[in-house]
Amino acid sequence: MSTAPTPAANEQLPLATAREGSLLHWAGITWLLAKRTFRLRYLGSRLGLGWAFVQPLVQATVLTFLFTEVFKVHRVPHYPLYVLSGVMTWQAFAGGVNGATTSAVDNASLLRKIPMPALVFPLSQVVSVLLVYLLQCIVLVIGAIAFGTAGLQLLLLPLVPLLVGLIATGIGCFTCAFHPAIRDVRFVVDSALLMLFYATPILYDPSRIPASLRGFLAINPMYGVVSLARTALLQQPYEGTALAISFGAAAVLVVVGLLVFRRRSAFFADLA
Repeated sequence: MSTAPTPAANEQLPLATAREGSLLHWAGITWLLAKRTFRLRYLGSRLGLGWAFVQPLVQATVLTFLFTEVFKVHRVPHYPLYVLSGVMTWQAFAGGVNGATTSAVDNASLLRKIPMPALVFPLSQVVSVLLVYLLQCIVLVIGAIAFGTAGLQLLLLPLVPLLVGLIATGIGCFTCAFHPAIRDVRFVVDSALLMLFYATPILYDPSRIPASLRGFLAINPMYGVVSLARTALLQQPYEGTALAISFGAAAVLVVVGLLVFRRRSAFFADLA
């Protein structure tokens, strides 16, 4: 099991300008932990941050080749960018949920030593992943320009990481709340994310889904998020209902996740 970075002895966690225990104080700690996780994710690799771009690009290239040249099942316009936007958006969501789920256990030693809200750990994991995704969005915009699909719809793109962050925070806080006591949670999360990946139209056109099953697609909060990314990058038709469901689900998941997390986090120091 990977161990999350802990603060160095010569580095102060609190912001110098923030009153200790204030919201700004803990926000500063969350940001500091997020930046450290961001740096250490690629520490020691020769390509460094470049892997954040190489991995999804390679994955999208392979998938494009398979589905357009080998199986010849797709006729989606600008399919390489279609897949890349879905893959990058999904990786940000899944990375945030996975990181948040195990964050309390990964930081158990720090929780025992320093009195601090455990919420900073799942939040810092989500923020760290979003930092990577924001940089990846630059590649997506360049791709939209290269394919000639860039337009005023690009102004919608900032809503995508916002939605990804909210949904990942809600789910991640909920799963993190149970992981210290039930270590099987992370395996359940992995399996659930795998099923949700294929239930989200990342590799395929949603019009291929039978009409009888499209109701299940509509209640998938990540469908609206991925659709929004493609509206912004590929000028695809606006999915108003799916987007409304995504925002509604994000609000509900954040509230429920935070409430459950708050209730169970008091026992983290003993269980983690």
